[in-house]
Amino acid sequence: MNKKPWFFLFFMAYSSLSAAQHAGIQRAVQQFTADPALKHAGVGISVVDIQTNQMAASHLPHLSLVPASSLKVVTSSTAMAVLGSSYRFLTQLEIGGTIQGKTLQGNVYVTGFGDPTLGSPTMPGAMPMEALMAKFREALANKGIRTVNGYVVGDGTWFPADAAGRGWAWADLGNYYASGAWGLNLHENFYFLRFQRSASVGATPRIALIEPHVPGLEFFNEVKQAASNSGDNAYIFGAPYTGLRYVRGTIPAGAGQFAIKGSLPDPPYFLAYHLRQALISAGIQCAKGPESMLYLQRQGQQKPAGVQVLYRHYSPALKEIIREAHYESNNLYCEALLRTLGKKQKKEGSAEMGVQALREFWEQRGVSFSGCHLEDGSGLSAGNAVTARFFTDLLGKIGRDPKWFPTFSSTLATAGQSGSLKDKFKGTAAEGRLLAKSGSLSRVRSYVGYAKNKKGQWFAFAILVNNYDGSGTEIRQKMEKLMLAFCAS
Repeated sequence: MNKKPWFFLFFMAYSSLSAAQHAGIQRAVQQFTADPALKHAGVGISVVDIQTNQMAASHLPHLSLVPASSLKVVTSSTAMAVLGSSYRFLTQLEIGGTIQGKTLQGNVYVTGFGDPTLGSPTMPGAMPMEALMAKFREALANKGIRTVNGYVVGDGTWFPADAAGRGWAWADLGNYYASGAWGLNLHENFYFLRFQRSASVGATPRIALIEPHVPGLEFFNEVKQAASNSGDNAYIFGAPYTGLRYVRGTIPAGAGQFAIKGSLPDPPYFLAYHLRQALISAGIQCAKGPESMLYLQRQGQQKPAGVQVLYRHYSPALKEIIREAHYESNNLYCEALLRTLGKKQKKEGSAEMGVQALREFWEQRGVSFSGCHLEDGSGLSAGNAVTARFFTDLLGKIGRDPKWFPTFSSTLATAGQSGSLKDKFKGTAAEGRLLAKSGSLSRVRSYVGYAKNKKGQWFAFAILVNNYDGSGTEIRQKMEKLMLAFCAS
C-alpha cells in the first residue's frame, strides 16, 4: 500500500489546522504591513511556533534588512553557548624586571583579556574605577615596592588595535556608544563632558569639567544652548588614538551643569595614567610616565618573559554581563563578546574572526546565514543585514533547548517588569509573557524575542523595519501593538 498520499493528506490537514490556530496573528501582521507609513519601507516579519517549528505568520521573512541593536541577541547567545553563562573575564596586575630593595627595576603592567566591565560605573557587581586602582596600588605596596623605575603600562594587545566596529559612522566614533572594544578597557571607555549652562538661548556653554580626567583631550566647542525643554542634541566628533575632539549641536539652556558622554581615545593609556596617579598619591614614586603596550611595541619594546602576577581581577559572570548588554543596549559589551569569540575559537580577537566563529557555530547547528551579512557584534553598523527568518531560526533553536532557554531568556527585557519594556504593556496580555530586544538606528526600528500566548504556546518572533515614514516613536508604538497581538492570540 502506498502511504505517501496519506502522509501528504495528514501534513496538509496539520498545516491547515496550524494556520487556523494562528489566523489572528497573521491578520495582525497584515494590518501592520498595510500601514501607510510602511508603504515605501522594507519590512520583514517572522513568527514561529517554537514547539512545532512551524511558521505562524510572516511577511517577507527572507528579506535582508538592517537589524540595529537587535543583532545583540546573536552575539550574546553565541557567547553564552561557547563561553558558558558563568564565564568571567580576567585582568592581571603584573611586574616585569627585578625588585632591588624597595625599587622595581622594570615596568608595572595591567594586562587585559577583554573585560568590558572593568571599572564600570554602572554594571552591577563591578568594582568601581577608584576601588580598582586602590587594589592595584595595595598589591604593589604589599610587595614592598616604593619606587617604580620604569613605565606604568596598560596592555590591551589581547585584541588587535582596530577597536572600533567595522562600518561604524564617523559621526558616531567620538560618542560613548561607539567607544570600541580594546583588550584592556576601563570605565566602559567613556568620560563625562560637563558644560556650565546659562539661561541664554543661542549662547555657547563653557566646558566645565572632563570626568574622569582624560589626558591629552582638546576640544573645539561649537555647542549652542537651545530651549530649556530641547533635550540633549550635542555630539562629539573624533577618532581613536587622537585627542582632538569637535563638539557640536545643542543642549538645553538652564542653570547648573549638563553632561554628555564621549568615547575614550585610548583606554589602555587612560588606565595606565590613572594607576600611575594613584601610585604617586600613595607615595610610590614612578620614574617614567604612563604608556600603552601598543606604543612600546611600536618602539621595539616587548613585555619580558616571566612577568610576575601580583593581582588577578575577575569580572561579573557572563550571564549578568549579557543581561546588562540587553537591558542597556550596551555596544561595548557585545563588541567585547564578539572579539572574545574570535580569540577563543580562531586565535584572533578581531571582529572579522568573531563573526566567522559566530557563523560557524550556528551553521553547524542548522541555522542558515543566507541573506545575512554581519559587520559587528552590537548592531551599530548600518552595514549589517539579516533576515527575520534568520532570527526566528536562531531563537527557535534556543527555545527548544531546556537548559539554554531559561538562562538566555532571563537576560531579555520582560514586558511590564524589566529592561526597556519595564514600563510598557502593564495590565495587558503581554505583561510577563513578552521577552524582547529592541533596535534603533536612523530610519531603522526592530524587535526580536519571544512571546507566550494565552494558550501557553511560545513563539519566536522578529520584526524588522527599515526606511519608514513618520517618526520613530510612532513606528515603535505600532510594533508594540503587533507584539501585543502575539500574546493575545
